[in-house]
Amino acid sequence: MDIDQKNRQLNRALLVTRKCTKTIVAAERESDLLQRVCDIIVSEGGYRFAWAGFVEHDEARTVRPVAASGHADGYLETVRLSWSEGQERGRGPGGMAVRSGKPVIVRDIRTDTLVGPWRDEALRRGYESLIALPLSSGVEKYGVLVIYAADPDGFDAGEAKLLEELAGEIAHGIRALRGNDERDRLEEQLAQSQKMEAVGRLAGGIAHDFNNLLTSINGYAALLLRDLRVDDPLRAHAQEISQSGERAASLTRQLLAFSRKQMLRPQSIDLNAVLERMSGTLQRLIGDEIDFVVRLAPEPVRILADPAQVEQVVITLAANARDSMPRGGRLSIATLNARPGEDTFPALPSELDSTPSGLLVISDTGDGMTEETLSHAFEPFFTTKETGEGTGLGLATVYGIVRQSGGVVRIDSAPGRGTTLELFFPACGEPGGYARPAGPGGDSPPAAVSGGAETILVVDDSETVRGLVCEILTQAGYTVVNAGDPEEAMATCEHCGHSVDLLVTDIIMPGMTGIELGARLSKSFPRMKVIYISGYTGDAIIEDGFLDESSIFLQKPFAPDMLLLTVRKVLDG
Repeated sequence: MDIDQKNRQLNRALLVTRKCTKTIVAAERESDLLQRVCDIIVSEGGYRFAWAGFVEHDEARTVRPVAASGHADGYLETVRLSWSEGQERGRGPGGMAVRSGKPVIVRDIRTDTLVGPWRDEALRRGYESLIALPLSSGVEKYGVLVIYAADPDGFDAGEAKLLEELAGEIAHGIRALRGNDERDRLEEQLAQSQKMEAVGRLAGGIAHDFNNLLTSINGYAALLLRDLRVDDPLRAHAQEISQSGERAASLTRQLLAFSRKQMLRPQSIDLNAVLERMSGTLQRLIGDEIDFVVRLAPEPVRILADPAQVEQVVITLAANARDSMPRGGRLSIATLNARPGEDTFPALPSELDSTPSGLLVISDTGDGMTEETLSHAFEPFFTTKETGEGTGLGLATVYGIVRQSGGVVRIDSAPGRGTTLELFFPACGEPGGYARPAGPGGDSPPAAVSGGAETILVVDDSETVRGLVCEILTQAGYTVVNAGDPEEAMATCEHCGHSVDLLVTDIIMPGMTGIELGARLSKSFPRMKVIYISGYTGDAIIEDGFLDESSIFLQKPFAPDMLLLTVRKVLDG
């Protein structure tokens, strides 16, 4: 190579570097940056062809082209690239540059063995030499920039050095843009989180107040049905009131799940055991038109969660998947132990990057969601179904249950690509069985429940709820006294505390919570027992959203017989 040719090559490299530097500073998106760089390399530098690609961390370690300029003629479509040393297509110049972090120069494509399977395609397009430049910053590998020249020995040492420096500047530009993107993503996440918290507080408040109303509606409907004869013409009306009330109660339970103000009974459970127990139910739920695949981790996946709520999550997501595949498809459910520091796929969310987690993955091959739909997926009452076909509380309920359990939900979906949800629950190393906890929402109590003659103090700031509870207990033979707030209750106990056998108290009341009231009165009257009732359980009630296992709790709305059954069990010890 003569002096003039070297100078020409050096000058074109200087020109390219200078113009690309301005582009790097002004770029707002990675793809735009790389496309502009490739355009400058070809138009200003006179090179035959230039392309840039990002590395993927998939099993094949693919190199994904994102920008190209010059005489391509479909070249990138004919050569699939990799940066894996274990594959032939990863042992070429591009793959070597990515792995080593250093430029790789091919001075003559006709004779260099590195080119191998791409030689014929390159020569057919007039490529005679090339330089592959890694786009990396420190240990971070972003991708590769490959430039082709139309003559052999097209890159001397000085030119290669300048292009190497350019690749370094491009990598720094990518890192800066990704930092900006990450900051924007975190800001968007924060805004979305704050929005969801605000909606959750509103939903929880509505559900709490509505549950007070439903306690009266459902309770008095039950008393009415108990008093009406089977052939009474008014009985059908009372049954309609009762059934509508139960449907409304189901909606409020979903609102409480979303707002994370429901009652949880956490225990150590094995996700594998949960799914094994539910497999028959799930198969019947989704039908024979959908292939159902379950992949369980080889070892137990123990999490700390409420088993009944986990079961509700699985059923909700399976039903959603079924509805997204009206023409059939595949539903896959998998479990995995995700531990920090391990090469776990999928990677742990940033919130849990130092916490062992049990992972539940539910995927379908259904219609998928657009980006717009995806952005609203967890919002209550948002639904893509026809009017009357859905409440829009399914995913909102799932979100609330997982978050209240201390976990994280991730969702990935696109039209035609189906939907995948990853549910991360806190891991729990202690062995524990899988059993549905007893309590409201479980099996119905016997139709007839015995009463008693004990004295019961009822405390609730809702006059209608207090009146209903007093009437139910009085009809069962109990001696009932009542108070509208904690101060009145304490005064009542001072007057007749020695004869009060049981305190039935609401939890959220002005001035003092029912839990605080129960604690105070229990110190003064240790033989008095306590039942707590509430429309929800929030931060003002208990830490971390969990009720102490020794406490007795009834979720509003509750049936009269459930109240009587609980009262009798507590009094009988």
